[in-house]
Amino acid sequence: MHALNITGFDRINFSKNALVNFGIFLTRNEGWMQEEAMTECKLISVFLSETDRIYKPEDLTQKEFLKYSRIGAKKSLNRQARAKLFSLYSNAVKHAAVIALAKKQETQKKQ
Repeated sequence: MHALNITGFDRINFSKNALVNFGIFLTRNEGWMQEEAMTECKLISVFLSETDRIYKPEDLTQKEFLKYSRIGAKKSLNRQARAKLFSLYSNAVKHAAVIALAKKQETQKKQ
């Protein structure tokens, strides 16, 4: 995904919403329990934080997605199952980006 021109508080909200969306998509599309989805999102958040990209969820590559530590995960997944989830993660990030950019444009119109 290309770099987004979102900064400040909007960037923080975008990052949070991307992971929230991913959790929602896991429960809705994949039939995960809410606790499983929340734990998975926390694991991704920890990985992003450890790699100094906590506010850049769009920078997580498919290769990294397959390799982040899942110690403590509530649901076991093999590499093939994880690979299928990357497109769901990407869609969650894109969804959050569309909303963030729309809010940004709305704010600019009001000024």
